Amino acid sequence: MSTYLIAFVISEFTCSAWNMPEVNSVNKVCSRAQKEDTRRWAVEVSPKLLSSLNAYTGIPYTSSMKKVDQVAIPDFRSGAMENWGLITYREAQFLFDPSEDTVTTKQSATCTITHELSHSWFGNLVTMAWYSVTFLNEGFATYFETFITNEVFPDWELDKQFVVATLQSALATDDLQSIQALQSEVITPAQIDAKFKADTSYGKGGSILRMVEHFMGSEQFKSGIQKYLMLNQYSNVEPSNLWAALSINVDNTVSNLPQSLANVMENWITKAGYPLITVTKTSNNVIELKQERFLFSGSDTTTKWYVPVTYTTSVDENKFQKTSTQLWMQPDKDAQIQLPEGASWIILNNQQTGFYRVNYDDTLWAEIEKALKSDSFDDIGELNRAQIVDDLFSLAKANKIPYSKALKVIKFISNDVSYYTWFSANRGFNFLLDKIGFESDLGRAIKDDVLQQLEKVYQSVPPSTIDGTNHLYTLKQTLVVALACRLGHPECIEMTKNHFTAYKNQGTKPPKDLRRIVYCGALRYSADNADWDFLWNAFVKSTSLSEGVIFLSGLGCSKDTDILKRYLLKTVTDSEIRRQDRQTVFVSVVNGNPSNFDTALDFLIEHQKEIDAQYGTMRALPSLLDLVASRITDETQLNKLKNLVTNLDAEHKESGNAALEKAEANLKWKKQVERDLQNYYGIPSDDTDSAVTSTVSLIIVTICSVIDVIGF
Repeated sequence: MSTYLIAFVISEFTCSAWNMPEVNSVNKVCSRAQKEDTRRWAVEVSPKLLSSLNAYTGIPYTSSMKKVDQVAIPDFRSGAMENWGLITYREAQFLFDPSEDTVTTKQSATCTITHELSHSWFGNLVTMAWYSVTFLNEGFATYFETFITNEVFPDWELDKQFVVATLQSALATDDLQSIQALQSEVITPAQIDAKFKADTSYGKGGSILRMVEHFMGSEQFKSGIQKYLMLNQYSNVEPSNLWAALSINVDNTVSNLPQSLANVMENWITKAGYPLITVTKTSNNVIELKQERFLFSGSDTTTKWYVPVTYTTSVDENKFQKTSTQLWMQPDKDAQIQLPEGASWIILNNQQTGFYRVNYDDTLWAEIEKALKSDSFDDIGELNRAQIVDDLFSLAKANKIPYSKALKVIKFISNDVSYYTWFSANRGFNFLLDKIGFESDLGRAIKDDVLQQLEKVYQSVPPSTIDGTNHLYTLKQTLVVALACRLGHPECIEMTKNHFTAYKNQGTKPPKDLRRIVYCGALRYSADNADWDFLWNAFVKSTSLSEGVIFLSGLGCSKDTDILKRYLLKTVTDSEIRRQDRQTVFVSVVNGNPSNFDTALDFLIEHQKEIDAQYGTMRALPSLLDLVASRITDETQLNKLKNLVTNLDAEHKESGNAALEKAEANLKWKKQVERDLQNYYGIPSDDTDSAVTSTVSLIIVTICSVIDVIGF
């Protein structure tokens, strides 16, 4: 057993028992005594999840460990830790109260359990050789938290959620020059800590494994994983061990590999970033494919990959269903596809199984736009519509295409009510408004445009209609209503005010899945400081840690600067706010209101050492640096960040420099795209400098947010 997997719990907790699947083994879920009822969900789902993991891996859990106890700890700096046989969780990320907690909490708690149970095989039984290859632990746990949970709860559609919440998020964070490869040298504690970032070792690692599964074939991949575990149990592994085991089961009639699996995967693991495939149609109906590294800023035409290409044309039957590789792009040459006779469009990357982006020439984009704006737009599968939206926003962000072009194509979403399409659109619109600012003429034009496009999907999940039995309906409602309220949708704002007033005056809580939106929306538009005091007192009285996080998120939405300063100070002094939740407070202030950013930035500058000491995790300060960098919109703010980075301790210099790179790229980006956007919306260009700092409250549903002590 690796030494980092040993744990002891000494407590006065009470426990609920559950039986291990297929064996006579009693296991426990433990917590504070008053939380007994909220343990029932973990007791119910743990044996189901473990049974699915046993079946997939081919190695019963009990062959290496005879029990698995799970303990909910109120004050726990990490989300969870996979100690072998004694898994520890932060209470708010593990326990579930069906009468009070949200659908998002239920999904996240379930995925967290799966993630930690998965580590019993990937991390515990077979352990990464060193932190340079953390993805061998965390990438697998991310992969299985999605696809094993999806086996048990197929109506949650976690396989689809993975694309928009995990894969697309990983793409969005893997496009900087400073990003580290999945396999990269680490020596210092700070470098080790940096490897445990969800969108690299976690999200990208899981996405790469999903890509391999699709080009190998699911059964071949599964058999290869079983061999990997069997051959390497109680050992430390490098990526070469994984490729060797998978290669035993490669069926080249399915995968058609151009090289050995190890050679094919080399650059995916050892090189940072990912490909952009540019698709061009020639006069003789030949489609030409070229690749380069996709970067938010700058260029890299030398780093290239073996890319598994899938595609669908307008004349294909079973559109977007084929995810086995149809064509391999090779690093040293371009590729071609013969477009079938009568085909008007071609779209690459079926169901976004490949970890890459796609751009098309003007002719092909025009045909894709025409198809998306037709009555039969859903002939293009919803995951590929989401991919198109995400790729368009990202291409515009990176100045590969004008924003005006991206927004013109994306207008098809005014008739699209898919959760997945709008998940991707929500991310893209938020990024744009964060950088432009709500209060400029341009920002208001963008906001009004999005509100018009939002109306149909908003009416499909109105806040007045609650359906607690429909998991995806509730997720979509939460996403869409949150966006509508942030944009100032009159009906939505009125809803938040009415629910908050009823809670304040009659004690009637808002619908549980809308509470975060209601609390934030009510305080964002409130001029009465008593409203903030009421919500703070509700937080202090709450005995539910997950509900407490929702209160904290809402409290940051106030527009009163003095209140916000006092609120932030509570995070670096003794207060009712738990150390593990203090970062939530800072994030809520940044996200909560367009005018809050400078207050948060000044607080970070003045109190960065206290934040580093008081926020309960080594990653807090780097995470906040990244957050503020993404919100900087003018030179004054950039200079403040530069001064802050200059004064950082050595262990945070790397994170600080990465934040500076992001902030500088954002300002450069803003100058480059504003004129195009002003022309698109018919706004005079002398408004260029009028944009003020603005933020958007980004409330998105992720499949699972998991932080381990070793496998953060």
